[in-house]
Amino acid sequence: MSEKMKTLREETGSEGSSGGRWRDVVPIIPGSVVQSVPSYITDVKNRLPDTEDRLLRLKQELERRKRQLYAPYNGELGIHSYQNWQLPHYHMVRSIVDETVNRFLDMYFRAAIPTTNITAARAMMEEQSKELSRTRNYLAVQAVADDALQEIMEEAVHEECTRVAEEYKQTAEMIRVMTANMIMKQIEIVTTGAPEGRGEDDPAYNMVTKAFYRIKKNRDKYRKEIWGHSQNITVRGKANVQSAPEEDDVTILKFHNIVPVNLKNVTPIDSESDAERAVKRALISYQNVESLYWKTKVADVNVTHLSKKCHGIHSAKLSRNRNLLAVGTGHGDIIVYDMRRDVMKPVQAVRNESVEDSVVVDISWSVTGRRLVTVDKKGAVKVWSMTPGELSRTGLKALELQADAEMFVPPPLTLLAKLQADSRDFNFTAGTLFEMDIQKGRQGPVLADFYPAVSLLGSQSQVCIALRSGDILKCDLESTITGAGAELQHVPNIIQEKIPVEEEEEKSTIGQGVPGELLRQHRRPLIHMCFIETIKNMVTVDQAGYINVWRYSRRQFSEFHWFTPYRKYKMLLSKREYVPVPNVKSEVIFTDMQTQHRKTRQEIARERENAEEQIKSLNLGNPWYSDSSDKDRVKLVYPVSKDILDSEAGGMFHVIFKHTNTNLLSTYGTRRYKPVMVNCTKLLHCKSSPDGTLMVFVLLFPAFKTKAPHLTVISLDLMTMTIQDVRLDVPLTDDQYRKCQTGDAVHCFAYEMILSILN
Repeated sequence: MSEKMKTLREETGSEGSSGGRWRDVVPIIPGSVVQSVPSYITDVKNRLPDTEDRLLRLKQELERRKRQLYAPYNGELGIHSYQNWQLPHYHMVRSIVDETVNRFLDMYFRAAIPTTNITAARAMMEEQSKELSRTRNYLAVQAVADDALQEIMEEAVHEECTRVAEEYKQTAEMIRVMTANMIMKQIEIVTTGAPEGRGEDDPAYNMVTKAFYRIKKNRDKYRKEIWGHSQNITVRGKANVQSAPEEDDVTILKFHNIVPVNLKNVTPIDSESDAERAVKRALISYQNVESLYWKTKVADVNVTHLSKKCHGIHSAKLSRNRNLLAVGTGHGDIIVYDMRRDVMKPVQAVRNESVEDSVVVDISWSVTGRRLVTVDKKGAVKVWSMTPGELSRTGLKALELQADAEMFVPPPLTLLAKLQADSRDFNFTAGTLFEMDIQKGRQGPVLADFYPAVSLLGSQSQVCIALRSGDILKCDLESTITGAGAELQHVPNIIQEKIPVEEEEEKSTIGQGVPGELLRQHRRPLIHMCFIETIKNMVTVDQAGYINVWRYSRRQFSEFHWFTPYRKYKMLLSKREYVPVPNVKSEVIFTDMQTQHRKTRQEIARERENAEEQIKSLNLGNPWYSDSSDKDRVKLVYPVSKDILDSEAGGMFHVIFKHTNTNLLSTYGTRRYKPVMVNCTKLLHCKSSPDGTLMVFVLLFPAFKTKAPHLTVISLDLMTMTIQDVRLDVPLTDDQYRKCQTGDAVHCFAYEMILSILN
């Protein structure tokens, strides 16, 4: 090492000409020994920052010296900068200063030091630059080597991590298999009572294994928090099985973007779409035809009085062919009227012989009209036949039904089957669903309807019963019904898919040994149940507005042994109302009210004409809101565009006031409104059309800032499951609103009757 540095000094001549300056740049360490190359490189790397700092300071010093040598003073403040009258003083002061400076220099300083050898300094800088370049090249090579080493290390770490992950995966799989084997072994021990259980060659052993993995797969799909060992397979006892939570495939049905329609004003407007104008033209044609028809008719109202002992009418239902009307009373009586006669005639009846009232809350007819099913408030479901039963004079006397001119006495209905909640007839008593113990407490019915399926004898015997818990039972009452109700009638040939049941699995039954199947999704009691086109998929609606479409097929049969809906919908029981934005003034375009600037009648008439022309050119369509509470003026509010009703930010609305008596424009302006969601008080009513293609909802809304209490009527197309673009808002008085809250509302049989009553 020392020999190399000596040779380098000899080549650069640093000992003779640099005056010892080379030691300031490259210090020589006394007593140094020969080092290895890595150690030497390490020392160089450690000294490199100090060397760079010294080079930088030396470069700065050289630059300063260079400026001093090559840029001497040029006499910027020389004699030429003085005025003529200042020259004597300048020469006097200069001579004094020169003399004083020379004396001081001669006294304290030796002779001037010669100028540094610039050539030697430049040579030293070049050598330092070469050394720095060599160091940088070495560091670059070292960096490449480090990168290559890092890549090698990363590949090795990746391979090791992959190996560890594979081992962890295999261990987790082994634990999972061991856990499943332990669970199935425990099931075998409990089932057979033997410590060794069944052998692997036993068919029952394969059935348990298959059922276990099938239930586990379904658990992962619906409820991940339910462990596989909580599913009871063959052991009779309780299991923690719950219905699947609400999923993301629920379609929300909204109607707040539909502008309410005034059926009394259906004039087509140019701004409306072709479909909207076609609907209005159809309504006008329908109104004209109806008006001509009823002008030729004379109203003939038939009034039929019931006995006071019946305690009023609480339910009524027309048969599918519209020929018969079944009426349920407050006491629990049922009377069937023939609607084909000019005067309603009771053709059959049955009297509740009990002294206690048992209100009939629901009635449904079969497709043939030969059977009907009723639900009373005490929790009894009864299936009746139109086949005449044994005549009861006491019952006819209590109902005040007497023989007519033809000596016809209404015979009683024949009771075919009866299920009661007090006897726990709606709870599963045997089969898989009973063993799973999925029902909590005693179950009671709220609705019932015949399922569109036929038996060998040609009559409907399958009944769907909606329970208070929201569950639906599909019961086959054929085994309960005796020969008294087996009427031979021509009915549609409806073929339904057979749901396979494991051979080892016991069929589920409810009270009285009636075979039953479970349809589960609703969590609130149902308010309506019908079938699309009367014979297709079943549609159910609960109190919370959930609408489920059920299809009796293998795909909808879950591993929990109940059926799930084919389609799920949710009627949004709220709508978007709009209120004026506070602290934002409206822009008044025209008004005939008194202002600060009084106007003549001619000016008001001219401005009114211009404002009406402007309003007419806007083609506003139907008003979003109208208020006639003021006796003198009517308020109409129109959105600037229909897109505003879909926007969550609100927008501008046209506000128009018209005089009630003259219908002249009183005030016209614009104002900004903001949206506010208003929840309905109650889903008041839900009915389907006779052909099963349309469902009508009646929602009760409370008073709001811009609207009085009102009913909102909307219709749902069951074929497409979309809300029709027709909405009707019917204002209510406070007394009417209170009656609707308590349930004192009118029941309607069809969409047309609802519209006629509300108008």
